[in-house]
Amino acid sequence: MSSFQSNSCNTTSKDNSLISNPLWMSLYTLSTTSLAVNSNTIASVPATNNPRPIRGMGDNAEYWVNAIGEPFTFKFPVTIDLKGQFDCTGPYFNLPHTGLDLGALKKMRGQFKLRQLENQGSETFPEEAIKCSSAAIDLLNVLHGKAQEARNAHE
Repeated sequence: MSSFQSNSCNTTSKDNSLISNPLWMSLYTLSTTSLAVNSNTIASVPATNNPRPIRGMGDNAEYWVNAIGEPFTFKFPVTIDLKGQFDCTGPYFNLPHTGLDLGALKKMRGQFKLRQLENQGSETFPEEAIKCSSAAIDLLNVLHGKAQEARNAHE
């Protein structure tokens, strides 16, 4: 084990042999950065004036912003379910040779389902990544609920 791995991974995960796995190490690193979702993340989002449109974005979407008015961003590990009911990532949505206007393609958005990380079979993820993933799904549910409340208050 390298000195980087033995000195920088203060993980609560039990099996230290997993630390040599590049995916495991990447998930651990992502989940322990300052932008990773944790129990304090929701408290860092100002409750006032959120969600709201942002000038210059060229759309009417509502954005969550931080205290200085920049879009709120955070990192979290999840798996992407590309076979979900509303998946829009197949060849039709991604082939530039379909005769569609490339300008229109640039404005297209992918739609897919996110699933929180869970240990399954022989695939084992760091406990920090599983907690971060679970907290992110909870955070997204809270933000969605607050957006719905804000919309209902304006009706």
